[in-house]
Amino acid sequence: MYIKNNERTISVNDNMHQKDGVSFGHHMWAKTEILVSNGDVIFNPNGKSHFAADCPFTRSENMVVIGGCEYVHNLLFGVKCDQFEIPTLYDEEGIGLANSTVPTDTYKTPNGDVAILYRPGHLVQLFGVGITGTAENDITVYPVDYREKNITLSKVNEDGLTVTGTMLPFRFTSETLDAGERKKYFGKKVNEDGITGYYLKRFESDPVIKHIWKTGEDVEEETLVSSTDIWENTSGLNAVETFTEIILKVTKKDIKEFFIYNEQEDRTRINTIALFNGQFVQDETDPSDTGDYRDVRLFSKLCIPTEYLTLEKDLNIIYRVYSMWCTPTRHNTYFI
Repeated sequence: MYIKNNERTISVNDNMHQKDGVSFGHHMWAKTEILVSNGDVIFNPNGKSHFAADCPFTRSENMVVIGGCEYVHNLLFGVKCDQFEIPTLYDEEGIGLANSTVPTDTYKTPNGDVAILYRPGHLVQLFGVGITGTAENDITVYPVDYREKNITLSKVNEDGLTVTGTMLPFRFTSETLDAGERKKYFGKKVNEDGITGYYLKRFESDPVIKHIWKTGEDVEEETLVSSTDIWENTSGLNAVETFTEIILKVTKKDIKEFFIYNEQEDRTRINTIALFNGQFVQDETDPSDTGDYRDVRLFSKLCIPTEYLTLEKDLNIIYRVYSMWCTPTRHNTYFI
């Protein structure tokens, strides 16, 4: 809902984004913030994590695409949109496990039993990477379209050039991954040479939700908001911000095997990062089954300046999703 001064009309929207007097209906959050660097991540239990001192980094915002927005609406309201199906990675590229059947488990409501939309464990918990660009240029940072459904794409941009996107496997090998690696790399797809590509990777650590006093800058002295601050000290609450912080890592070993296979080791690079939701499944009766994910769909995506991975360094990513109360803007416009 927004109300403007000196106007008698009250307009109601279903938007969940609020910022600077402008409504962006296709953005699900107040804002997102993605920091990328070769520097080590310094975890901050009392506020925003950051990179080691003097390490350069880039800062970007992502796009929660139409499939990601529908996923959140499904979870919030327990209803499914029947206008069209959001395709899975298995539908698009044969990545991961085959799609599951429609869930039959139910929960009770005053109107009777209702089938669940997602099975337990179906969460945003994976990420993938790739290259987006034209045949002439993969340096330019291309804006993500709300209607995108994958890292892989082919579309004509405003200049008449064909923009293509290619999803890259983190690992690309015929060898068996070690025990630690088998807990990180998923989204398996075997090529015609019998080499397995692992196109999805788990987050480096569990996401962390934080409520902190807003400082406006990334500083180590930030303070977590206590229950007393929230429920008893009601003054100044507009200085509180809430976010979920996720740490992603592209290691110095990731991606390279694929480029070596294609005899392009010196071109090892990425410029696209995406989050995916899905459910982990494992056949516990088969000791050799290490499990994989099914019903995997694109949740959000961003393009960043091209990162060349030829150096023996890890690429670390601090990914924050914000949801906050916004104070009145300079335009005297109020968003709910």
